[in-house]
Amino acid sequence: MKKALFLVFVSLSSVFGQSWSLDKASSNVGFSIVHLKVSTVDGSFSTYEAAMTSAKKDFSDAVFEFSADIVSINTNSKSRDSHLKKDDYFNAAKYPKLTFKSASVKKAGQAYKITGNLTIKGVTKSVVLDGIFKPSADGKSVEITATGEINRIDFGVGTSGASLNDEVKLKISGKFNKQ
Repeated sequence: MKKALFLVFVSLSSVFGQSWSLDKASSNVGFSIVHLKVSTVDGSFSTYEAAMTSAKKDFSDAVFEFSADIVSINTNSKSRDSHLKKDDYFNAAKYPKLTFKSASVKKAGQAYKITGNLTIKGVTKSVVLDGIFKPSADGKSVEITATGEINRIDFGVGTSGASLNDEVKLKISGKFNKQ
């Protein structure tokens, strides 16, 4: 009987996956963009949520869900941050969050390709992020870094011009703990 219950538990965990919670103290959501073709402006979102489920030890079946509050944008310039929240950029009043939900995670050598749907300002596009997974020795946590590049114009964030590059580099890092 115990063996049968164990097999049912193992089967269910592989179907539903193990839940992992985000350790915000060891996480960051950042981006960078080239300004005036010369300098790079770095920014981040200070308010965000993320969760992951995965039943496989290699995380190839992982599912990520992520959201960030637009009003928490920080580029170390209050006037720039205020402008970015307005209608011509993120329109935080109408679109208060950006979201990402993975569709697949595929191993690519030592790294991963994380494909998912990113929604910004009501526009959803498929994006591919490069991921690095570093599990702890005891298997109770994993550090994940995902990087990629998007075109902000595709999401209706600002207009194309000489002051800002259209391409935005993303870097999301997070420590997830097994629940």
